[in-house]
Amino acid sequence: MESFQPSGASTHRPLQGNEIRVVTLHPASFDDPVSCTLDHVVLDGPRDDYIAISYTWGDPTQTKDIDLNGHSYPVTTNLHLALTYLRNEDKPRRLWIDSLCINQRDVAERNAQILRMRDVFAFAAEVNIWLGDYGSTYDRWSWRRAFHRCIKGAVEDKEGNFHRQLPAPVSVEVRLVMDTLLRRPWFRRMWVIQEVAVRNWKEDGEKVKFLVGHLSLTWSILGGVHVWSDMELQPALSTLSFWTKLSPGRSYKSNGFFQIRTAWEAEYRVRESPMESLPQTRPQRLGSLLSKFVKFKVTDPRDRIYSLLGLLYGPEEVPNDLAPDYSKPVDVVLHAYATWMLRTGACIDILSLNSRQRVGRRCPSWVPDFQGQPQNFWHCPVDSSPIRILHDDRVLEIDALTIGTIHITGKRCDILAMSAAKDIRETCQNCRQYLLDCEVWIRDHATDSTTSHDSPRNKLSKYFKQSYTSYSHTHKLSTDDMFSQQHYDDIVRDLEHPDLDGTRTAIDFDRDTFAILCSEFIAKEFDGFTPFICDNGKLEFCDSRVDVPEPGDVLCLLRGSSKQYILRRAPPGSLGEWTMVGTTYNASEFNYVELDRDGRSTEEVNIAYTELWTKNADKIFKAVIC
Repeated sequence: MESFQPSGASTHRPLQGNEIRVVTLHPASFDDPVSCTLDHVVLDGPRDDYIAISYTWGDPTQTKDIDLNGHSYPVTTNLHLALTYLRNEDKPRRLWIDSLCINQRDVAERNAQILRMRDVFAFAAEVNIWLGDYGSTYDRWSWRRAFHRCIKGAVEDKEGNFHRQLPAPVSVEVRLVMDTLLRRPWFRRMWVIQEVAVRNWKEDGEKVKFLVGHLSLTWSILGGVHVWSDMELQPALSTLSFWTKLSPGRSYKSNGFFQIRTAWEAEYRVRESPMESLPQTRPQRLGSLLSKFVKFKVTDPRDRIYSLLGLLYGPEEVPNDLAPDYSKPVDVVLHAYATWMLRTGACIDILSLNSRQRVGRRCPSWVPDFQGQPQNFWHCPVDSSPIRILHDDRVLEIDALTIGTIHITGKRCDILAMSAAKDIRETCQNCRQYLLDCEVWIRDHATDSTTSHDSPRNKLSKYFKQSYTSYSHTHKLSTDDMFSQQHYDDIVRDLEHPDLDGTRTAIDFDRDTFAILCSEFIAKEFDGFTPFICDNGKLEFCDSRVDVPEPGDVLCLLRGSSKQYILRRAPPGSLGEWTMVGTTYNASEFNYVELDRDGRSTEEVNIAYTELWTKNADKIFKAVIC
């Protein structure tokens, strides 16, 4: 839970049994001081007397005072603004707001209330999502026009789903306002996943509302807006500022709204299914969620785990050793959950969810911090767990399959750092130069780059094509425009500024456009990553911005995982023989775990994965990682 520690005397009476606090927001004019009172209610089922507020706390050092139970009480400026807009002028409103309804100075209460938050949001009359103010006066009218246009154009079908009423076109202004809305911090906050996903997917689309100032838009309508606006705006792209609007994440499917929406629908299916029929265990479900939302933000690293518990357990179901406890150090919490997921769920893929930020960390090198790159999560197909965790859970023992030994490392990808002005043309030119430098490096050091088939340019184009395909697959994007040799060639040639006055041909424009998109993809996705070449000529990028692979490090698979790991010999006297350096950007080139590639069933994939290890038995060794 995001922590905010107000000073002064406590305004919170202790909670008893199933009680929660509800705040009454007293009526007043917009510019009047904010006044609230707290009272206790028993939460034992759905209630119609309070609305749960989902929001981002904002900077905890920037506060304003409100009156709470007759005492001055500081709240963050974002919450103060929300309370100002939320209150009525003529009647009180009853709300549940975490920073007011939970005693933030009582660690024991915070621990206990985390497990109640699932029910708080599930049983509320509504969930209101505060996204902030309009901005300037001009922006206020843009927001009003866009919200009105979305509401007017939405039609509910017989299934209760909202869609666009055709054929009226979508204006550029509406799309830009909606894109601005989806870039607000709420859509990248870890806690909001649970706050929405505990609601009923089929029935509550109208009871989950987005608020901007005094305006509101239901979840159902916003979901419909982005299905059709993503398609209909394409002819209007030429009227926008070309250089500032295109990016590899331009599809709505790559933003936080779509990811939360997908998780909500999936959690609904889980709740509607018998426990014995679920395809994943609780550790595996947690691993899948952590993999999907690895880029979402938290203030406290422990909340990467705690914020998702409500999707796995009821308030009384969490095992004591896994219950939220903010008195435990971060490393202890991450280590305990990683051990649980590995030992009871065989979730080997979680080892790749590691940013390698080790400053101040005292846990083993294999313990993930559950950060890094979004990826598809896969759990082990073998009948029994392929790992052993030894020496008081400090050492991980697992079979490894050698792919190669690192021969030499190259220059970190620094395209964004070199593009000081953040100009798209400068990014393209710096990307071109970086790739040309990589070609020279590969030509000088790779042992298999003597033929045109294995030329440096061909190696790089194949690698980035695989990377772009993996990115599209992970983010559920269309892969119709695959990264090809032609696209790579378009990047490394001198890019001309796309001319929007019609003098360039459509083919030239399309080629330049995709070259720009691919340049941005490489610059952003590989920022800070280091390329390396193995002794067998294999090219890879280590997806760590901290650790750099070294000659002699081993690139390998770990049994039960789809990822490629880099191991290094541990210092003498260590508990184990290896330390974990990182993983590669791409998963194993065998790609046996991507079920929808060739229409293969889970059983077929598991058989193929088993055969992979059987055929390469001479390359398997026992990795003891500390």
